[in-house]
Amino acid sequence: MKERLNWREACEVLGCSKSTLYRLVANGQLRAFGVGSRGRWYSRTECQHFVLEHCLVAGTKSDKAGGDN
Repeated sequence: MKERLNWREACEVLGCSKSTLYRLVANGQLRAFGVGSRGRWYSRTECQHFVLEHCLVAGTKSDKAGGDN
């Protein structure tokens, strides 16, 4: 598996649209590399960590909400 992803591959790993990917980068939640003449690329490892981090946070919130009922 390659580490450098283009925007389509990054979106596939993240499970999001191109506009969401660009918003994550603009908000500083995800880094884009190689910005310039050769085009952007994204780290597979960073994308996977982002997904794991946000799944755990979302799972924690839903667990708390479910336990309060």
